[in-house]
Amino acid sequence: MRSVYDTEKFTSADFKAARDSWRRDLCGDAETNDTAIPGIKNILLMYDLDSEQFRRDMNRYEGAPLLFGDYVPELSGELKIQYDAIYRMALPYGTIGCRGYKSKELLQDILFALDWMYDNMYGENVVTDTSFRSWKLYDWWDWYIGGSCPMMNTLMIIEDGINEELIRKYTTPISYLRYQMKTAPVAAEMMSRMMSMTPLALLTEDRTLLKQLSEECDVLLSEHDEGNNMRRDMCCMTHGLIYNIGYGFINLDRIGRVLKILSGTPLAYPISKEKQYILMKMIRYTFSPSMYRGRPFSPMNGRKMQEAETVLNPLKYFYYAYGVFGEAEDREIKEIIRRNYTERNKELLISHFDKGVTLEEYRKINSGGERSRYEPITKIVTYSMLYDALTNDKYDTSDYTLGYMWYSGDTAVQFRDGNMV
Repeated sequence: MRSVYDTEKFTSADFKAARDSWRRDLCGDAETNDTAIPGIKNILLMYDLDSEQFRRDMNRYEGAPLLFGDYVPELSGELKIQYDAIYRMALPYGTIGCRGYKSKELLQDILFALDWMYDNMYGENVVTDTSFRSWKLYDWWDWYIGGSCPMMNTLMIIEDGINEELIRKYTTPISYLRYQMKTAPVAAEMMSRMMSMTPLALLTEDRTLLKQLSEECDVLLSEHDEGNNMRRDMCCMTHGLIYNIGYGFINLDRIGRVLKILSGTPLAYPISKEKQYILMKMIRYTFSPSMYRGRPFSPMNGRKMQEAETVLNPLKYFYYAYGVFGEAEDREIKEIIRRNYTERNKELLISHFDKGVTLEEYRKINSGGERSRYEPITKIVTYSMLYDALTNDKYDTSDYTLGYMWYSGDTAVQFRDGNMV
């Protein structure tokens, strides 16, 4: 039986502990950022250089069409591009070992950027639907997740340098959109809420919202026999398709991330380790059988059938089940990662930080190129685990036999060029 989760008893100090844990997931701590670990010194350097370049590139003149760039924004996807740049600019502020750590000058630039976005693209103008584009148009994801999440991650990083009033200000649009979209009590929308509503609840200390998210997390970890969710047989059905790789990884990225961040804090969800073990079962039965020699099986990639050349997702999110269930499971996780070793997967997961990398190389590998300013692929908090899995010869890489059948997936999921899967 589920334990009572009484959010009304939580104090501001309890919420602060959860936010500190969230920031550790973004920026690491003294232990994860130890420069004795091969590659860490270069990650710290790249965080600084990347941030400094964004500060130089940021438009500060009156009437600028964008914060980063010299074109007029048209599509809502611009929200993610702009806020990811701000987030990357902010990373050194919260990262022990960076020269930008707790820098007052850096903080001022971050606040300038957040104010610009609030005034021009993602502020009160969302509430009045007078922003550069209506939030009612395609694509809802950009307004609800793509822009809001890196914005709130930035707030998590700098929260000790700002006040509650600023947090309320910058979260105005997502606090409004919370009631306008993704409100249905179904698994797919619960998963969306897990992504953006959790940081909102922690930043605004919203106890009612936190209680709702805890209950929905419990539902998402339950066994399902139908619908767009992780099925009882560990087949991930999304958009009516088998999506073990293409969307399945978000179970780790969202549920696993939240549970790991909140564990050890007063706000930890009252979900038993036995129930959480479904995350390990996903690694074992959803992801591992869907990958071979570092590439996904095409039918498991949903709408991106045959387009993916790596299994970056979900490998990089295995971290959220690592250190949770025991030594045997930790070794199993690393062996699955090692079995799927390719030079491309290694480059994406841990770059070349142990050997040295230029800023140009870092941006190309970690952000999808100059135009696509996405958040870094390599997170400093996950680096040590991934580095060990990909470089330590003690993990078994010999041939193996693995067979698994998903009865939920017994359906036609693709029909292209006369071929049906």
